[in-house]
Amino acid sequence: MAASCVYFMEDIANLVEQTASEVAPGISLERHFLSPKHLKEHRPNPSTFLPETIMAMQQHESLSIKNTDGEEELFTDVVCFGSREVAAVLTLGIDVGVAQLQLASRCELAALLDPPEKLGRDWSILAMKLNLTDQVPEVDSTGQSLSRTDQLLAEWALQSPEQASVGRLCAILEEMGRSDARDALYRTVPLYLFAPLDEPPTGSTNGTHHPHEANDSGVMSSSHSTSDPRSSSTISR
Repeated sequence: MAASCVYFMEDIANLVEQTASEVAPGISLERHFLSPKHLKEHRPNPSTFLPETIMAMQQHESLSIKNTDGEEELFTDVVCFGSREVAAVLTLGIDVGVAQLQLASRCELAALLDPPEKLGRDWSILAMKLNLTDQVPEVDSTGQSLSRTDQLLAEWALQSPEQASVGRLCAILEEMGRSDARDALYRTVPLYLFAPLDEPPTGSTNGTHHPHEANDSGVMSSSHSTSDPRSSSTISR
């Protein structure tokens, strides 16, 4: 029963998100979850779980998250209706490949990291953190026509697909002191991806919450997933 509820909710949410993206391409959407505990208690104003909180929980390898009232609940209760069966086929947002970042996420990163900062150019610092310093001259030569940040992320996904995950990128952004860019990713990336319970993995999707690889989530154990690389950058500045 819980699994059926999860997939029904996903179908509805995906339909809303797909419709919004067709009406307003590139629109940035966020998923906020209501507290299952408060819903069960029929509270008139149930607390919510913010996307930043859910992603931070994953990054810290925790199993519980705090709602806006400061109360903790299990991630599986909030997202999976308490179903361990569903949790077993869930891919965490931090394990999603950088190659699967949606346009909204890529544009936000480009807007934050491409402009010069007081201490230098953050996109070039990012290149160093990604071991892509040899790509800096070529990326810099594109001028204003393409996002330098997006070109670097595309190259990273091609050269190191197993390491180029959202979680690793968020950790690097935090090392750089760019918590604003990290939080932008937290808000705009898929918080999780599901695979159908009765189907084997069929490869990567387009980066939405639609069915994805049936890899263990990390909610049940510590294994992580990988993604196929994306083609070269298409974001124009």
